[in-house]
Amino acid sequence: SREDGEPFNKFRMSISESDRFYDRRYVPAIRIGTSGWAVLPEAFNVADHPVLISFEGGEESDVLLAGAGLVPRDEAIPADRISTDIAERLSPQGLRIIKGTKRTVYELWFCKDWPAKPDFKPTSERLYPFQPGDLIGAVRLRRRGSDFRDQDISRGVYTLRYGLQPIDGNHEGTSPTRDFLLMVNADQDTNPAQMPIPKMLEASAEAAQSNHPAMLCLQRMEDNVQAPALRETRQGWWVLRAIDRDKNGSAVALDLIVVGHAEE
Repeated sequence: SREDGEPFNKFRMSISESDRFYDRRYVPAIRIGTSGWAVLPEAFNVADHPVLISFEGGEESDVLLAGAGLVPRDEAIPADRISTDIAERLSPQGLRIIKGTKRTVYELWFCKDWPAKPDFKPTSERLYPFQPGDLIGAVRLRRRGSDFRDQDISRGVYTLRYGLQPIDGNHEGTSPTRDFLLMVNADQDTNPAQMPIPKMLEASAEAAQSNHPAMLCLQRMEDNVQAPALRETRQGWWVLRAIDRDKNGSAVALDLIVVGHAEE
């Protein structure tokens, strides 16, 4: 309904064809007031090409993906794929990232609460209130995938632990941020306590079967994005906005690149 409580019965939209969007499919959507979205039931096509629905006041980062989806998963992570101690720390509800009409990219389960540092203030050196080695959640790949460095990651279940990119000449310019979630094979990560950094780096590199950890990149938080939500950036990255609570019940949000690779 409209902000005055009356129902909508007519929309006026402009659509335009653009080469830029030929390889992507967008969902027709309009902003309702300043707080929400209305997603129209069917996508539009012009000459068999998807088109972008424009709306007054829209931002490029406001584009919602339709050839992709963010679907709640009301099932806990399979108990036979992860240790009991880790499973007890995870929320029984997860999220599924879908590309195209049905291909599942990731299934994600975050912790029931995050070990966030109280009164944390983000800086250019660290964006998130976690400590390296903290357990943030778990992810399942139903088929072979890739991480932010475009390393092949085999199908399976992995824990997600917070890590910081080293400040050295080897990593300069590889990422806009230092904050990452490192993937560790679930059968090698059975203790939910903070994992020692050397052990985490070694175990995560094994997950990628390389000499570099398997990682998903955390981004600087965008303003006015509700959670959970999935958006696409100018770089073509799909960014998931997720929200959780710390141990004191305060809200903690993060922006995580779930599809896309470093510009190397």
